[in-house]
Amino acid sequence: MVAHQQVMQCIQECQQVAGQIRSLANQAPSPQVRDQLMESAHHVDMCIRECEFAAQRVQQAAGQPGYAPRWS
Repeated sequence: MVAHQQVMQCIQECQQVAGQIRSLANQAPSPQVRDQLMESAHHVDMCIRECEFAAQRVQQAAGQPGYAPRWS
């Protein structure tokens, strides 16, 4: 279960980073900079979704005897 907790902590940190990037985007002096920052935040969001999927898989696998995650 430790792996799941670590992934969830990482997700929370990434959510904060995405929010900070959006905040910077809203203060950007030009539309081009704003668009680039918003795109960056979107990429972080996509990473978060992948990590949520991984966390779900780790949690599901935790109940399966003999399962060893690839990162062990």
